[in-house]
Amino acid sequence: MRLVILFVLLVSAGPIWAEEPARMVDGSDTCPVAAPEGSSPSEEYAWERICRGQQADMSFATGGNDGAGCNARSEDDWPEERTLSARFIKTITTRAPYTEVTAQRRVMIRCAEVLERLSLASERLPQTLWLRDSRLPAGASFQDAQVAGDLSLDGNRVGSDLDLEDLDLSGDLFLRNGTFPRTNALEARVGGQLAATGSRFTGKFNADRLWVGDSLYLRIGAEFADVDLLGARIGGDLVAIGSRFTGKFNAGLLSVGGGLYLRGGAEFAEVNLLGARVGGNLEADGSRFVNLFNASRLSVGGDLYLRDGAEFAEVRLIGASVGRHIQLHGSNFAGRVDLTETTSQALMLWGPGQDDVPSWAPKAKLVLRNAQTDSLQFKMPDSWLRADGTAVPVDPVGFRYDRLGGAGSGDGYDVAQIDRDFVDAIVSGPFVTAQGDGFVPQPYRQLERVLRETGAERAADRVALARHKERMRWYRQDGQTLRWAGNWVHYALTGFGIRPFWVLGWFAGLVLLGAWIARRAASFAEKHWTEAFWYSLENATPLMSPTSDHEGVAFRNPWRDSFFHFQKFAGFVLATILVGALTLLGG
Repeated sequence: MRLVILFVLLVSAGPIWAEEPARMVDGSDTCPVAAPEGSSPSEEYAWERICRGQQADMSFATGGNDGAGCNARSEDDWPEERTLSARFIKTITTRAPYTEVTAQRRVMIRCAEVLERLSLASERLPQTLWLRDSRLPAGASFQDAQVAGDLSLDGNRVGSDLDLEDLDLSGDLFLRNGTFPRTNALEARVGGQLAATGSRFTGKFNADRLWVGDSLYLRIGAEFADVDLLGARIGGDLVAIGSRFTGKFNAGLLSVGGGLYLRGGAEFAEVNLLGARVGGNLEADGSRFVNLFNASRLSVGGDLYLRDGAEFAEVRLIGASVGRHIQLHGSNFAGRVDLTETTSQALMLWGPGQDDVPSWAPKAKLVLRNAQTDSLQFKMPDSWLRADGTAVPVDPVGFRYDRLGGAGSGDGYDVAQIDRDFVDAIVSGPFVTAQGDGFVPQPYRQLERVLRETGAERAADRVALARHKERMRWYRQDGQTLRWAGNWVHYALTGFGIRPFWVLGWFAGLVLLGAWIARRAASFAEKHWTEAFWYSLENATPLMSPTSDHEGVAFRNPWRDSFFHFQKFAGFVLATILVGALTLLGG
């Protein structure tokens, strides 16, 4: 029985001859594992520091500060003692027992020079790697590597391409304050943030289909050539505040869970956000866009800010969907601003409080074709004028809006009290005038409907009159003389049905003319002038029989007879028109 118990204890305890694994050390212990075989004195110094959980600052590799500084971007030569081999770094970051004995779960190296290409492709790094303020003239590759922590290349000067394709990183990726040539982060996965703040990327930054769990920072003085973010997925914000992009910022089908910030004096050669999705705001305040800003089919959950001193060559927002406001006030637009088929809660061409309006250059044009917004906010007429005082061309065909806001010169302007000058200015300007499409009534009808719903009935009537007059002008211009004449008669008699009581003036004129003609006939020459007036009124009024005094009246002059026959017919026509106009007006 004792033998059985002894056997069980030996089995459960493992073989007594097994080697004891190397133990983790703290900062006061001596590293139990020597530096890799063939290491240089500098590498032995670095490993001793790293093993203790401390930073290996290679500017102290000689035993004291070598005085050369740690600005990797400088052209000054660095002492040979700073040199670490790519083999050494690969060994201590990917191979046991080196990955198992460090006092902290990270490798920290500063001010090193790695002359060969640092290749950690397809390797697994079980801890964080910080390689900072260092020089890598032959570049580095982390292609298909797995890093269980952060990867920091802050402050580095990389002389050849940096390959991060298919990198799988559980923590943060830092590329701050460095100099990088072509950088390839195609389909890389970063569990935390990716920060490239203050760096200079002299070649293409290719991050198509990049996945970032937190935010992507390309901000604060960073400089980029071409940037590719096609199909990238950013869980937090994408921030490019104050940076400079000399090539194309290509982010079609980008998905950003938070906000997209291109503001703060940033400069872009060209922007492509075709089909991008932004969960929060898209802000481009105060930045400069040298060429096309293309955000067609963009989806924004919050506000779209193209305001406050930003400069745009051309803006394309065809089919964009904005959850809240599209704000254009206070910015400069040199070319076409195409909002075709956009949807938003508000389109703002006027900034309440600041009294800002867009600044339209001589070649600017605003396209609102088939756009839709709940509220249109503008200042009349400033929002629609170029700097030289001429109207900016607008294509408003199919543009729909439910409310007008800030239409007057003050914040408290009552739209229901819109005056005659306002209406005359707006109906003669570009806001309701289609460019090159002949006569299109929809912009007038849209404005008329909104004014009636706000209680501005007289203003709405003036818009309706302007619509008919514009149609008459187009008929005449197009050579449709008969239609023009018919519309002129309609306008003269009842103001196109909008002023139905104008016909009473015509009827009164017809009666007075008849009284004047009858007065000169023998039948009324010796009677009081009122007899001629009542005779003319009875004759002109439909369904009214003449009194007994007027039954036998006859005029020997055929022209007078003809006039009173015409008067009877004309009175009937005028009465019919009046009844019809009142019926339509009442309906």
